[in-house]
Amino acid sequence: MTDKQAHYIISRILLSKIKYRMINSHINSSICKRLTVKYLQIFKNLIQVTHTIPNSTIHHPGIYNFKSISELQNESQINGLIHRLNNTGVVGTSTFIYLKDLQLSNWKPINILINNKVKLNTNNNFSDQILNIAHSLEINFQESDTNNNISCSFNTPSNLVPVAITGLIKLKGAQ
Repeated sequence: MTDKQAHYIISRILLSKIKYRMINSHINSSICKRLTVKYLQIFKNLIQVTHTIPNSTIHHPGIYNFKSISELQNESQINGLIHRLNNTGVVGTSTFIYLKDLQLSNWKPINILINNKVKLNTNNNFSDQILNIAHSLEINFQESDTNNNISCSFNTPSNLVPVAITGLIKLKGAQ
């Protein structure tokens, strides 16, 4: 088996299945690390390279560009949250209702989407964990001037990328 065949099998089949299964569940960081180490060992074995080669070589975008399980999880779940927030139907409405409830249950007088300094008590709740991850990755949700939209921006290697999000969580009397 060539390295390109092994790369295809792992990235397009194995990691895609893992990413799909993580859509509605959260895996803790220690399990993510163990899974990443396991598939990297398998890949190194398949392409017959020494096990002492640094994992950063395999993760490097110019070489194999494998992502860790935690990176895949973060991308998938934050992307899902953004899609739910952008949804103009029942899913979007229920997401905003849930986030308002989360804001109230954490006794936060400020918008929990806009203020990324807010640390939420998650109680192992899926959406709470996603929002905490987004805040820890410095993904910022900002109020827009038109139509009560919230825009999302995050740091990329090149610049800030805005993403439109409809709706607004704001308590009366809050800034």
